[in-house]
Order: sequence, then structure tokens, then C-alpha cells
Amino acid sequence: MNRLAVRSVRGRITSFTACGLAVFLGATLMLAFLAMLTTGLAHGTSGDDRGTLVTMASVVGGWAVVIVIFAVASTMQLAVRQRSEEFALLRTIGTTPRQIRRMVSSESLLVTGIAAVAALIPGWLLGRAVLALLRNGHLVSADVRYQAGVAPFAITIVAMLAAAAVAARFAARPALTGSAAGALTASRIGSPELSRRRFWLGIGLTALGANYSVMAMTMGNDGGDKFAAMSMAGPASVFWSIGLAVFAPELLRRAAVVGSRFVGRRASGQLATIAMRQRAAELAGALRPVIILVGISTGTLYMVGIDAAAGQLEAHDVATNSTELLNLVVVGMVSLFAAIMVGNTLVATIAARRREFGLQRLAGSTRGQVTSMAGIEAALVAATGIVVGGIAALGAVVPYTVVKTSGYLPTVWPWLFPAVAAVAGAVTVGTAVTATRRGLRQPAVEAVAA
Repeated sequence: MNRLAVRSVRGRITSFTACGLAVFLGATLMLAFLAMLTTGLAHGTSGDDRGTLVTMASVVGGWAVVIVIFAVASTMQLAVRQRSEEFALLRTIGTTPRQIRRMVSSESLLVTGIAAVAALIPGWLLGRAVLALLRNGHLVSADVRYQAGVAPFAITIVAMLAAAAVAARFAARPALTGSAAGALTASRIGSPELSRRRFWLGIGLTALGANYSVMAMTMGNDGGDKFAAMSMAGPASVFWSIGLAVFAPELLRRAAVVGSRFVGRRASGQLATIAMRQRAAELAGALRPVIILVGISTGTLYMVGIDAAAGQLEAHDVATNSTELLNLVVVGMVSLFAAIMVGNTLVATIAARRREFGLQRLAGSTRGQVTSMAGIEAALVAATGIVVGGIAALGAVVPYTVVKTSGYLPTVWPWLFPAVAAVAGAVTVGTAVTATRRGLRQPAVEAVAA
């Protein structure tokens, strides 16, 4: 099975490259913040510097780690789910579920291991850059030495391997349960219902986000700690975003029904909404990072804007200014990661649909109609992510506004949410259209035969 796994990776280089890129970027972020933790705990670091580094690595870095693990697991699930029909066919010729699980595990561990090892040096360098930012902002002393140690490297590799292995195992589960014929039918028509396990996972994460929202509103007005509200509102937007992202397949099915009223008059619009309903599980991989991108970026940036409007960013308050700067840098890294995941997932999803596009062209569709269909799909995915991400951002924005101002919604930076929405829409639609055009360069007959 190990040799078969290696050949499988070679034969599906686009899909596994997408997984590897997710692991690479995620491991880079994780290692950087783990290095901050070991630097803070290292012998010789002063008490104040230790508290700053440990808090930053635990709180701010913790947000990034949760997002990274979720994104890596989501990407790996997409790669495995796209092969559910293949797994069902293997079972019909006598392959056992245990053999398929071993092959899937070997593939995921191989790709993840290579990507995680490749991320060690960039992650180490990113950790140094973050520490330099802290020094320049006078959040830590200039004499603090960067001491990553061995532990961050080992923890990063183990965490990435564990996340990928668990995600791949659960993604392959529907194709390996029940009869082989039933699994083959399910792989072709998709799963119409949200599993009970995924439902309660989404409810639990959303409830955790709501708990942080309530804590920010009731306990964030601590006069002795000016960052109390932000330390609670920040995780609120993270858990609201991830919790709602769990329901991505069902959200896309609902969005397809609503979208059909607006785009269903044209043939490409009808095809797009039908494809969204049938491929909700695959397109959910692109919707999740859009929700995270919009939710976390909007929530965090509005908190910074509210502080600026409240006059808390004073020129002489170095600690406050530096903390806000660090917040912007962190949200920038996470947002860039999410944006790359949107494009990464869409490229992998569209590459797996070349045969479908070829069949459509053989049936009479033009290249322009197929491209238009993919663009409409992406636009509906982006619109869904913007709406849901905006709702997730309210979990941080509303309590923070209540604590810092006399209103319920911020009046500062009215252009912020439209700007974030425009970026999310441009990345999603632009990537989908570009990837589709590249895929249509191949003759239809060759695409169907591949």
C-alpha cells in the first residue's frame, strides 16, 4: 500500500499540491508562534518580557493555530472526498476498507510530512521577524534573544501529521461504510444531510464564540486592563467564524436555492446553482476560508478602528500603539493565509472537474458558458461567505462597541466591511475564472478520456 500511495500522489499532483501548500503555510504560522512561546519560557528572559511573549503566543498565536488546524483539515478532507467514487470502485473489486484506510493514511502522511519539514526554516525566520517587531515596538526588551529550541519544530510536525491523518480518515469514512454498491451510489449523488457529529461540532464552536461575546460584553470593561475586551472579543470572532464554517455545505445548498431566483434565468446560472447543490461538499472547502477571512478580518480591524476613534491610540502610549500594530500584523498574516486557502481550494476543486467540463462542452456548451458557470458559482460562494462572515464578525464587533462606546454598532471606518468583501469576492471569483480558463485549454475529448 505504501508504494501505491506514492504512485497515487504522483498521479494526483494538483490535488496533493493544494494539500501540501495548506500544510506548508499552516506549519509556518504555527512554528513562528510556538517559537515565541519557547523564547518567553527560556532561561534568562525577564519576568515582564516572559509575560508578554507567553501571552502573545498563547492568545494571539492560539487563534492562528486553531485556524491553521481547521484549514489544513478542511483541505485534506476535500482531497480525500473527491476520490470517494474511486474508493467505492476499489471496494467492488475486493479491496477491503482497512487497505483503503492504510493507503489514504500513507498518502496524507507523506504529503504532510514533506510540506511540514519544508516549512521549518520559513517558520523559524517568521518567528525572528515577529520578535523583531516586538522589539521595535518596545513590547519586549531589546536584549531578548530568539530561542526557538527543538520543541516547536517537533510539535509543529506532529500537529500537522495528526490533523491531516484524522481529517483524511474521517473524510474517507462515508465511502468505506455500508455496502460497496451503496457507497458507489452515495459517491455519485453526494450526501444530502449534515452528519450528526458535524452538526454538534458546529453548534459547540458557535456556542463557544457566543460565550466569548458575552464575556467581552460583561467582563471587558475592566479599568485595570485596557485590553480585557479585546482579549475576549478576538477569540469570539474566531470561534464564531469556524463554528459557522462547519455548516458550509448546508449553507451552500441554501445559497443555491436563493441564488437561483437571481441567476436562474440564464443557462449558465441554472447550471451553476445545480452544480452548487450537487457539489456542496467540495465547494464548502472554498467557502470556509472565505468565512474565516471576512469574519476575523472585519472583527479585528473594527476593534482597532473603535480604539482609534475613542482616542486610545495616543502618541505617548507606546505599549498600546505597539499592541495595535502587532494585532494588525497578526490579522494580516491570518487573512493572507485564508486568502491563499480560498484560491488554493478553488484551483484543486476546478482541476478535479475537468472531465465534467469536457462532457459539458461535448454536449454543446461553449467555453464562455462553462467559464460563466464557474464564475457564477464562485460569486455565490463569495456572497455566502461575505454574509456569513459578516455575521461572525458581529460576535466581536457588537460587544466591543458596547464596551468602548455608547452604541451597538461601530460608526468608524464605514468603508471597512465593503473593502474586505471586495477583496474576498475578487480573490474567489478571479481564481475560479482563471483556473477554469486554464482547464478549458485542453480539448474536450482529452479531458473526458483523462
